[in-house]
Amino acid sequence: MNFLGKMFGGSRSQAVAGLDIGSATLKVAQVRATGSGTELVTLGGLPTPPEAMKNGAVIDATALGMAVAELLEAARLGPGTRLVASVAGSQVIIRPIVMNQVADRELAGAIRFEAERYLAYPVSQAQVYGIKLRDIDHKSMETLLVAAPNEIINSAKEVIKVAQCTPEAIDLEPLVLRRSLKLCAPDKLQYRVALVNLGAAQSSINIFREGVLCHNRTIPMGGHSLTQAIGNNLNLPFEEAEKLKKLKGEVLLDTTPVAPAVKSIYNAIQPVLERLLTDLRRSLDYYHATYKGESVDLLILCGGTAQLKKLDAYLKKELQIPCVIADPFVNMTMPKNSNLTRASLRELAPSAMTVIGLALR
Repeated sequence: MNFLGKMFGGSRSQAVAGLDIGSATLKVAQVRATGSGTELVTLGGLPTPPEAMKNGAVIDATALGMAVAELLEAARLGPGTRLVASVAGSQVIIRPIVMNQVADRELAGAIRFEAERYLAYPVSQAQVYGIKLRDIDHKSMETLLVAAPNEIINSAKEVIKVAQCTPEAIDLEPLVLRRSLKLCAPDKLQYRVALVNLGAAQSSINIFREGVLCHNRTIPMGGHSLTQAIGNNLNLPFEEAEKLKKLKGEVLLDTTPVAPAVKSIYNAIQPVLERLLTDLRRSLDYYHATYKGESVDLLILCGGTAQLKKLDAYLKKELQIPCVIADPFVNMTMPKNSNLTRASLRELAPSAMTVIGLALR
């Protein structure tokens, strides 16, 4: 997706902006607080350079940084902008753990000791912290363990530096998504919500219990998995399969006759959809078992793959849980000089949840 031509905003600025370094698309956004709420100032994106990312990890920081510089120039942000980016993936650990009760002042040290049991990399080579969630009894408590290797954090910083900008912060994707959800649907955070970010190379399942993250899982499937399935089954190159997916991809919910091409595409992607369904069920079952039989009230989809036609209806039917598609722009205003409308933003909305959450920091 390339929407450089859909930029809008005012004069060049060095304020903070959000940068989403995605496997398929680089996105940038800037927002500002106004008397009436939050205003969207700048939004733009362009394709991620080929081979610069792999499974959500930075492979070529130089190529990415140069592309980010191009994106910022088009967005009238330019060199010197303070950027907030995020990291995600299987190496980023965000999970509730049970540990002995400790005083708040001792938690930082205690969580690093506990982390050695859960990390596949040395604690000394990672950023690690803990957030107390609740007391279980007088001896134990539940704590959210958060850890990310220094290597992937430094890679994100390097991309920003190559773009001649300043790393304002490197955040964690689930917490970024929560920030965006708080803006667009604050009422939903009082319930038990599974926010599923369906990316290009990988996806994440994030369950919030009354606004507190209590489950995070990264799965190695996303939009590219669907495209590859179409390409393999119909003997098409990746680019053609991607176009066909966007043009005629659809989840078939019943036996109503459809065009042969639509049926062939669905037959190709059905096994991938079933794997997604299996992973979602595992996370929902884990939550149900961990929190004394509680069930998730709502499924919210975001990420570019959430735009697959009737995916929300399919998941609602199979999981028996209400399912909606996220729109981070719903409660935002736009500057008078904007050349974008809510109708033009509707297509971009699900894939903008991360970048808007970053811009809100």
